[in-house]
Amino acid sequence: MQKKKVNMIVLVVSVILMLIGLSYGYFLIRKNQENNNVAGSECFKLEFSNESEAINLSNMYPISDEEGKKQIPYSFTITNTCNMLAGYTVNMEMLEGTTLNSKYLDVLVNNEEIKLLSTYEATDTVIANSTESRVIAKGTLGYKDSVDYTVRFWMDKDVEDIESMNKYFASKIVVVATPSTWDSTSAGYNTLHDAILANEYQSTPEKAIEKIKAKGNPDLSQTAPIIKWVEKTGESTTQQVIKPAESAIKSDAQTSDLTDNDTKLKLYTTKTFNSNTGRYSMGEAVFVDPTTIDFNGATKYYYQNEYIQYNMDNGKLRTISDNGSNTIYLVTGVTKTSSTGNWNGVKYDAVAYKLSLTQLTETELETDKSDKGLYQAADDYGTTYYYRGNVKNNIVQFAGFYWQIVRINGDGSIRLMYDGTVKNATGGDQTIGNSQFNSKYNNPAYVGYMYGNPDGTTFDEVHNNTNNSIIKTAVDNWYKTNIVDKGFSSNVSNAVGFCGDRTLRSGDGVSTTQNSYFSSYKRLENNTPQFTCPELSRDLYTTAASSIGNKALTYPVGLITYDELVYAGMDNRHTNKLSWAYSTQHYWTMSPSSFDATLGYAIEWFLNSAGNLTPWWGVGSHLGARPVINLKSDTLITGGIGTGSDPFVVG
Repeated sequence: MQKKKVNMIVLVVSVILMLIGLSYGYFLIRKNQENNNVAGSECFKLEFSNESEAINLSNMYPISDEEGKKQIPYSFTITNTCNMLAGYTVNMEMLEGTTLNSKYLDVLVNNEEIKLLSTYEATDTVIANSTESRVIAKGTLGYKDSVDYTVRFWMDKDVEDIESMNKYFASKIVVVATPSTWDSTSAGYNTLHDAILANEYQSTPEKAIEKIKAKGNPDLSQTAPIIKWVEKTGESTTQQVIKPAESAIKSDAQTSDLTDNDTKLKLYTTKTFNSNTGRYSMGEAVFVDPTTIDFNGATKYYYQNEYIQYNMDNGKLRTISDNGSNTIYLVTGVTKTSSTGNWNGVKYDAVAYKLSLTQLTETELETDKSDKGLYQAADDYGTTYYYRGNVKNNIVQFAGFYWQIVRINGDGSIRLMYDGTVKNATGGDQTIGNSQFNSKYNNPAYVGYMYGNPDGTTFDEVHNNTNNSIIKTAVDNWYKTNIVDKGFSSNVSNAVGFCGDRTLRSGDGVSTTQNSYFSSYKRLENNTPQFTCPELSRDLYTTAASSIGNKALTYPVGLITYDELVYAGMDNRHTNKLSWAYSTQHYWTMSPSSFDATLGYAIEWFLNSAGNLTPWWGVGSHLGARPVINLKSDTLITGGIGTGSDPFVVG
């Protein structure tokens, strides 16, 4: 590590080095990370995330870009530990003795455009006798802010034999940090729209758009970041499970479907943990009175949460168990007592099992954070620029609240999701409170943010926009009180809508005796989320001032959609707690999932606290409400760099 000090008020230059050595024989590359995986300075801490699996790529030939993208990256995090704004550059510096020309080395920083090392900006060398230095990334961090980088590099596929034989390449990643006054407004960009783009690369908005376009499309079948999980044994705990007693079975109409198995506990004798999804699958189910089992024996017994549920459709009770959970339990003991259960307002004789448990759950093994930043796609208004992955520079302060930037819409307005009243809020503090999506749920109509006549006989009758959902009323009331009544509505666009897509994948969307699945399921199956709304005139919720949409909204406010969360890096099949959109509080989307005729439930997508997009909770559940608004494209800011400690501030 080197440090330089220059007397210019207060100037600290911190140089953090990571050694990368490549030796070239005949089409041969060797990379060895040689120094410790934690380095630091007065103001910057640099942490490498490859300690668990040292990077050592050998016997490599010139390879294609697709193969290069699959190489294990060098991953590191830069954190500003000083109470001041600090800028940094990440440089790749060629060491003395290097004989391979930098024009033969491909470099991929995060998932940006692949470029030859020689095409990056040249800068002064820092290490004695170094021959060349190239700036591969740069940025600014506020106090306690951090940023993640991944760097992959490989011999370009077009290298000729004679050019690569007996060549040597040795390099270090050099992070140079200095106190900085850079922010978008000081750079001349005082609208939120331009600041978001300029801030991404500390360049002009036009150059940022060029870079975003060059990144191409991310792999939407994967989460962002991509996480590998490993099983973790957690704490010991206890849990009480109430089951109907034998005397309650078939004692009245609503218990007529229950059987002897419903009085017992459902345990499993085998389990499988999926390192890609972070979830368990269970096997060999047994229904037992657990007090008859020796839990110290050779056979292990596992438990997933189960509960008695009332089926609105047929008026009967049934047992529901978790499926594909991130957390299960190893049963170590149990006691049994007589009790009383209250289901659907009726009291029954019951049995209380008090379980002694050891929690089994997931923890991160390794994370590829390459897939991050701004990407582009099409929406109903043009080209949208959306945030994906583990980004930390999409925070806005507006109207006395903090907001997360979802995307720049195709018309240039900026879509924001409520994020609380304090910086870096978590959990319930990121919501305006819990709400049902709809208080009624036994008809397909109730999947709608607005809905029509539940007794209608045609799709259009059931799904027109006559009635407000419970959550729409809650969001509208919040918006009126906190935005309209306080004089902030002039900054909010009333031209852009919110898509609550009710087009069908299967079923008729009307009948309560057959299942209906909405089109989000098809997009899930095909990994094809979209920002465009399939049925604009019905499902794009807009105000009367908009030129398109259903013009049914009183106020220009809605919720985030299933598709926006997939673009943000979330998924139904994989666990992800590192995307910017994750919260430790369940929260609603406005995207219909299905109508389950067996349960008699209308179901909406939501993001759960385990880190999964979830399509199977009824609209009567009480989950977090996070209003979404769109600020006008010419909204002015007074400063900030979009981080948690230094957000963009709307003036």
